[in-house]
Amino acid sequence: MAPWLLNFYTELLKDVIVGNMFGEYKTQIKAEGQTLVYVRSFRLYSGDYPPSSYETFVKFLQQIADNDQAIFMISHS
Repeated sequence: MAPWLLNFYTELLKDVIVGNMFGEYKTQIKAEGQTLVYVRSFRLYSGDYPPSSYETFVKFLQQIADNDQAIFMISHS
């Protein structure tokens, strides 16, 4: 793959960072030589949380699920 094309994809596909008191989720796409590298991390913090924070927790998990289901296609012609 041409180096300029790798740079185009890494600029087009922005890093994702989602975090709150429950944890942290990150994705990153970077070019290493002729290769695109996709890095994903998810950290869930342990703790005791009040029942009133359940809705916030569900929204946090939904954001992560939405990002994990994102689709991108790279083709070489």
